[in-house]
Amino acid sequence: MRPQGYSSAAIANELLKLSKQSSIDITPMALNKLVYLAHGWHLAFTGRALISERIEAWKYGPVVPSLYQEFKSFGDQPIAGVAFGSDTTTTTTPEIPYLPDDSEGHEAREIIQSVWERYGELSALRLSDITHQRDTPWWMVYESGRRQFGDRPRAIEIPNELILDHYQRLRKQA
Repeated sequence: MRPQGYSSAAIANELLKLSKQSSIDITPMALNKLVYLAHGWHLAFTGRALISERIEAWKYGPVVPSLYQEFKSFGDQPIAGVAFGSDTTTTTTPEIPYLPDDSEGHEAREIIQSVWERYGELSALRLSDITHQRDTPWWMVYESGRRQFGDRPRAIEIPNELILDHYQRLRKQA
C-alpha cells in the first residue's frame, strides 16, 4: 500500500464487489458513507489512512468529492458498474492489489469486509444518520463551518486526526 492510502475508487470497487456478491443494491450516497466508515475503522485498527483523498463535510454527511463526481449521475438509484477514478491514463479498474506478501492489502480487505457485514444492508439514509450524530467528526467540522460561513459551508475537510480519534473511541466502546 502506498503510505498515504489507496484511491477512493479502489475502495469503492471493493464495496461494489461485495454489494454484487450479496445482491444488495448500493446508491452513490450509501457508497460514500461506506467508504468513509471503512476509512474510519481502518484508521482505528491500523493507525493508517485507507484512502489517499480528502473527506469533506457536506450538508448530507461526509463525502469523498471524487466519488461524488463519479457517481452523481445515478442520483438515488443503484450504481451499475465500477469506479474508474480520476486516472484516465490507464485501462485497468482501480483496486487493492492482490499480492502474496501484501499484508496491508489483506488487512484493508478484511476491514472493508467487516464494514460491509456491519453496515452493508443499511439504507443510505440510515448510514447518513450514523455519520451525522452529534460529536462525530462530520458534526464537529460541519457545525464549526456553519458558525464560520453560514448555512451552506462546502469543501471543509474532515481531518484524519478527528476521524481516528472518533473511531478509536468507538472501538474501545465495542
